[in-house]
Amino acid sequence: MRLDADLTAQRYRVDGLKFHSRVEFGSNANWKVNAGEYGRFAAAVAKRYSGTFGDLPAVRYFSLWNEPNHSQFLKPTSSSPHLYRNMVNQALPAVRANGRSDVRIFVGELAPVGRAPRVIGPKAFLRRWLCLSSRLTRTTRYSGCRGFRQIKADGFAHHPYGPTSRVPRTLDVINLLAIRTLGHYLDRARAARRFSRRLSIYNTEFGLQSNPPDRLVSTSLSRQAALINEKEEYSFRYGRLKSYSQYLMFDDPPRPGPLSVKWSGFQTGIRFTNGKKKPSYTAFQFPLVVKQRNRDVLIWGRVRPGTGQRFAQLQVKGGGNSGPRIKTNSNGYFTVKRKKSARYRFRAYDSSGKLLGTSRTAKPARLP
Repeated sequence: MRLDADLTAQRYRVDGLKFHSRVEFGSNANWKVNAGEYGRFAAAVAKRYSGTFGDLPAVRYFSLWNEPNHSQFLKPTSSSPHLYRNMVNQALPAVRANGRSDVRIFVGELAPVGRAPRVIGPKAFLRRWLCLSSRLTRTTRYSGCRGFRQIKADGFAHHPYGPTSRVPRTLDVINLLAIRTLGHYLDRARAARRFSRRLSIYNTEFGLQSNPPDRLVSTSLSRQAALINEKEEYSFRYGRLKSYSQYLMFDDPPRPGPLSVKWSGFQTGIRFTNGKKKPSYTAFQFPLVVKQRNRDVLIWGRVRPGTGQRFAQLQVKGGGNSGPRIKTNSNGYFTVKRKKSARYRFRAYDSSGKLLGTSRTAKPARLP
């Protein structure tokens, strides 16, 4: 559950699901948020969803605020690192004391791309929030850094949107391909005693916009489908990254006005606004990546939904089945090698052997 007050929508996360209620605020919303009041709010929510309040569900995961480095969610920007530091100091122990006994609390939820003056870049925000120098050592140069209170969080949440290819080191961007940079910052912060433990990273918001419907982006429907699979496979190979998020299910509807306004929402859905499925819907349900590695072809995929071991039957385009059914791991993932360079797809089966569907067809590619 994300504990924040979004300017345009309040977003709550319960075991990986987001629920939205539309709320409009004025330009001074989220201005100098009172840390004490936020702590009391966090305590009340944690208690309400501790599993002991009537028949309400117990919530195990809480995340503190949303994109505190973005002026839409915490302002003024010049004070947001200091404000967020105080908010975490108040809310984290409040949730710990009032939530269920095994509650897990994440901090961060950062926007991934610095855009002055509206967004502080994630690396700059981390340094100022955690009172770190440019060399990532302890400093007291920023407001409120004397007597820094160590953060006893359970994980670090991030929104790794951004360029789908590598970005110049001169830019303050932490997208999915730069996610290891975030790991480096967290390790240096721990060495500076800013965190009490080594933090895993959680992707809690990610998606790629498609054309159609958004005429202002270049990503076609088929390219969107391929990219969300490539990014999930990349995430899978970084063991510190513990989750992969798809935001949204449905595209935001177009807004009245010129093109720049019409498509100013999120067209990252795997369904169009009217509910029709995009190719990315099947791609998300049955991710598939085929990599050319020297003379071998490495094939990675996943079967959703379900729990425990599932099965996949590889097929070569125009050539039928390729070998026996593959057993997935307990999370539904599988990786196999083949000698034949070809276009592949797979048929997905649940733990009982029931057919769930067929993946997209993927061609071999050389990926990072």
